[in-house]
Amino acid sequence: MNWNEVLKGTLYAGMMMLALTVRGQESLTIQQCMDLVEKQSLAVQASTFDLHRAEINLRESKQALLPDLSADGQFSYSFGRTIDPTTNLFESQNLGFNSFNLRSSVPVFQGGQLRREIIAAQQSLAALDLRSQETRLNTRMDVLLAYITHLFEAERIKNAEGQMAISQHQLDQVDERIKAEVAPAVDRLQWQAQLARNTQDRIQRLNAMENAGHQLRNLLNLDPEAPLNLQEPDVLGAVAEEAYSFSSVMQRLLKSHPGLQADAQNVLLAETNISIAESRYLPTLYAGASVNTNYSTLGSTSYFEQLNQNLGLGVGVALNVPIYDRGSRRAEVHRQENALNLARNTQEQNLNRLQQQVQQLLTDLRSAREEMTAAQSNVEYLKTTLDNMQQRFGLGIVNNYELLDAQNQYEQAVNTLTIAKFDLLYRRLVINLLEDGTIK
Repeated sequence: MNWNEVLKGTLYAGMMMLALTVRGQESLTIQQCMDLVEKQSLAVQASTFDLHRAEINLRESKQALLPDLSADGQFSYSFGRTIDPTTNLFESQNLGFNSFNLRSSVPVFQGGQLRREIIAAQQSLAALDLRSQETRLNTRMDVLLAYITHLFEAERIKNAEGQMAISQHQLDQVDERIKAEVAPAVDRLQWQAQLARNTQDRIQRLNAMENAGHQLRNLLNLDPEAPLNLQEPDVLGAVAEEAYSFSSVMQRLLKSHPGLQADAQNVLLAETNISIAESRYLPTLYAGASVNTNYSTLGSTSYFEQLNQNLGLGVGVALNVPIYDRGSRRAEVHRQENALNLARNTQEQNLNRLQQQVQQLLTDLRSAREEMTAAQSNVEYLKTTLDNMQQRFGLGIVNNYELLDAQNQYEQAVNTLTIAKFDLLYRRLVINLLEDGTIK
C-alpha cells in the first residue's frame, strides 16, 4: 500500500468537506445555538403546551365564582286523553304543547373551596412556568455538550492530521536513508504502522464529530443534512480566573435556578390542596332563579299572548350539609398530606443533587485549570524534544525506535492538552448556564 497516496487522499477529502461546510453555512456561535433552543427545540415547545393548559385551568377556576345560565325549550304533541300543561286539567282531545325555561344559579358559600382552587391554579401555573424554564436550561445544557464535543473532536482531527504529516515526513526520511543504504528496509515498517494508527485515529475522531453534529441538529430541530460550521468560543475569555466558591454559587442558584423555584411552588401547591380537601367538610349553599312559560294548542288566545300570560318566575336556595361519606373526605385529606410530604422530599432531593453537581463542577473546574497549565508546559517540552530527536535522527545519532517513542509521547501530550482545554471551557460555560441561563 502506498501511504503517500493514502495521506494525500485523506487530507484532500478533509479539505473538501471543510470547504463545502463553509460555503453551505456561515459560522454558528454558541450563543446563536442557545437562541435557537427557544425557537426550534421540540422539548421546549412541548413544555409550553403544559403551560397553556395551566392557563386554561386558571381561567376555568376563576369563572367558577360566576353565576351560570342555561336555557331550554321543548315541543310535544299528545293524542287522546291527557293533561293540558297550561291548565293542569284532563282533556279528551289531541293537543300540542310548547315550553321555554331560563335558569341561573350562583355559589353563595363553598367553604372557601373555590377561592382556594383559584390559588392552587395560580400556583400550578407558576410551577409549570418554572418547569418550562428548567426545560430550556436542560436543553441548553445538552446543546452546550454537543457543541463543545463537536469542537473538541474537530480539534482532535486537526491533531491527528498533524501527526499524520509528521509520520509521513519521518517515513520519507527513512526512505531516503534506505535508498542511501544507511538504514535497513525494515525500518520503514514502524513508520508505516504509525501512519496507519494516525489515520485510524482521524477516522474515529471524524465519526465522533459527526455524531455530535447529529445530536446538535436533533436538539435544535435542524435539517439532518444541514452543514455545521461551529465557531469556537473565546477560550481565554471563557476560562479567565474567577473566584468561585461553593457558597456564593449556591446562593445565586437558590435565587435563580428554575428547578428549585418550581419545587418550592409545588410545596405551596400541596399545602393549598390540603386546605381544599379540608374545606369539603363544610356545608355548601347555592342560590338560583328561573323563568319559564308555555303554550298549548287548546288555549283560546294567540301564541305570544299565551306565552306572556303563562310567564312564571321562581327563586330558591339549596343547602348541602355533609354528614357521613364513608370516610372519603378524610381519605382525600390524608392523600393530600402525603402529597405534601412527597413534594418536600422531592425538593430536598433535588437540592442535594444540585449541591453535589455544583461541588463536582467547581472541583473539576479547578482541576481542569491546573491540568491545562501542566499540559501546555508538557507539550512545549515534548515538542522541543521531538524537534531535537528529528535532527539527531537525521544525523544518525538516535535510532528509529527512539524517534518513534518521542513522537508518541508528543502525540499523547497534544491530546491531553486538547482534552484539558475543552474540559475547562465546558465546565466554565456550564456554571454560567446554571447561574443565569446564559453564555458569557
